[in-house]
Amino acid sequence: MSFYDYVNRQRIEHAKHLLKESQSSVIDVACASGYGNKTSFYNAFKQNTGTTPVQYRAQQLSPG
Repeated sequence: MSFYDYVNRQRIEHAKHLLKESQSSVIDVACASGYGNKTSFYNAFKQNTGTTPVQYRAQQLSPG
C-alpha cells in the first residue's frame, strides 16, 4: 500500500465515523476529512466502500 492509499483510507475511515455519528452535511464531512472538493471525496469514498456517502449514511441509520 502506498502512502497516498494509506492516507486516503484513514480519511475515509474518519468520514465514515462522522457520517454515522453526526448530522453534518456531506460537504462538511468531506472538508473535515481533508478533501478539498465534493468530487474527490465522492470518488475516494465510493472506491473505498463501494457506496456513496449518502447511501452509506442511510444504511447506517436504517434498522436491521
